[in-house]
Amino acid sequence: MVGLKNDTSGRFFPTTPNASCYYPSTGHEVALAGLVKALEFGEPFALLIGQPGLGKTLLAQVLLQRLENPKAVAFLPHARFDNTLGLLQGILFDLGFTSLKQTAQELRMDLTEKLYESFAENGPALIIQDEAHLLHPELLEEYRMIGNLETGAGRAAQVVLLAQPGILETLKKPYFESFKQRITVCPSLEPLGKYEAADYLIHHARFAQKLPSYFTESALEKLVSFSCGIPRILNQVGEISHQQVTQAGKNRLDLEHVQAAIELLKRPWLQFRENKEFDLLQNIDRVQGPEVRLLNHGELGRTA
Repeated sequence: MVGLKNDTSGRFFPTTPNASCYYPSTGHEVALAGLVKALEFGEPFALLIGQPGLGKTLLAQVLLQRLENPKAVAFLPHARFDNTLGLLQGILFDLGFTSLKQTAQELRMDLTEKLYESFAENGPALIIQDEAHLLHPELLEEYRMIGNLETGAGRAAQVVLLAQPGILETLKKPYFESFKQRITVCPSLEPLGKYEAADYLIHHARFAQKLPSYFTESALEKLVSFSCGIPRILNQVGEISHQQVTQAGKNRLDLEHVQAAIELLKRPWLQFRENKEFDLLQNIDRVQGPEVRLLNHGELGRTA
């Protein structure tokens, strides 16, 4: 979920998460409150679950804004570590710690020492791991050990994992029972409902100063129906639709612009037409016209 505020790319929906334009949907606010509570209560772990495109990374950025001045923070945007050595090096680097150690055991001891020293000055370090569903079992075990580090006054580090639902199957294995018992907060993100999906679009349009009447009713309905409430798809089809408006020299985004955008999104995936499980093409074929009435709600765009 991204926005235009403070963006210099000229895009209606920039491609990278932008916490300044965060849209506080009900589900995202509930999940965010759970993460904040877990950290305030000193929990060693919190796990945020969500399918691709629902805004896990952006929510983690907003989490950092909601916390009271976290001093030591590591935000690891990927989980493509070959081994424990690579993970430990990544954590140390992102926390701003330097280490000349060469083996995993030496790095583990060095990280432990630096986390204890940092705690004495700044409190617990916060480590946010994105794409945690891709972590190898030994790397999840490494995080379990980091979460176990305690001082006399509290935990030396707290870990927030951002993951797709597949991680739950991994954690069901007996090997991870100890790890699973330590995760007491596990909010899950869901797609936006029709009303909030429409409000999401108008929220971003306000930042681009395209209201009060940038979307026609039919265009808004088509955007909402096609996206199935997934913010990333709202961003993609919304941005391409906006480009269609600009190229045509128009002032309003109409149904024809959305239909053209859908056709452009559709082209790269035509080779998968035989795959009946390919959700995006199914959505394109299924949505024939407006299914909801949204613009008569006077509160749309209330968060801008």
